[in-house]
Amino acid sequence: MMRLLPIFLLSSLLLLTSCESKESRAAKQLLSEAEQSLADERYDDALIQLDSLHNTYPKALQERKVAMALAREVKMQQGRRDSAYLQPLLEQTLHAADSMYLAFTLIEAKGMADENVIRYQGYNPAKAQPEVSFLDIYIDSKGTLELVAGRSGFAPIGVESIKIMDTKSGSYVLSDTIPYDGGMNYRYENLGRHYERLTFSDDRAAELASYVASAPDGANLRVDFGLGGERRGGAFTLTRTAVKAIKQTYTYYATLKSIEDMQLQLKKYEKRKEIYTQP
Repeated sequence: MMRLLPIFLLSSLLLLTSCESKESRAAKQLLSEAEQSLADERYDDALIQLDSLHNTYPKALQERKVAMALAREVKMQQGRRDSAYLQPLLEQTLHAADSMYLAFTLIEAKGMADENVIRYQGYNPAKAQPEVSFLDIYIDSKGTLELVAGRSGFAPIGVESIKIMDTKSGSYVLSDTIPYDGGMNYRYENLGRHYERLTFSDDRAAELASYVASAPDGANLRVDFGLGGERRGGAFTLTRTAVKAIKQTYTYYATLKSIEDMQLQLKKYEKRKEIYTQP
């Protein structure tokens, strides 16, 4: 036994050395692949390979240091490329948004700028004919898209959701269910008539509005009111005026969101460049 112990220890040391050497070689291979990806301007692939190196080979300390420096260079070059592409695209999109805005009307709330909204050519069915079923749409002062489903009758109805359906193709989109809360789902009574307003905001509104915006010309779009579960609370067909207002408002909203995203990406690149170029 005494003679076997040194041999066992030597074997273990050789095995450990071999494993470390193997890990180092594998890490170097990933570094080489990442460098090639960088040279080919495949920045996402390079970052995936470098991230894999960090997660898979924790003991390859020297290679990990090189990988960190290389990752910074990848991000810088990726940001430089994206910036060169985004800057002119941003300018074009800003001009497009300015042109679109000409078709909208600013509805000011006196003394409450936070309550200002913009509407497509003044489209405001809730004000024009509050007793008629409608889909209203506008963008508030924070750039949030709001879509309001309105219904009225001589007795409470209890609307909690809507479905927009193209009756020609049979395709449809369902809204979320919003139980009565006095806020997003609010109700009031005036001169014996009951009014119900179901409001979808931002992403919820965008999903519904994008369905209308993508509908083919001439589509017959029907809005069904849901009362919770499978119960229905009536339906109506969107007018051409309503469809146009929803399409144009959604398009303008999507353009504003695109501008916001591009500005954020450019800001991230400038911040990264500032950090990485510090001595």
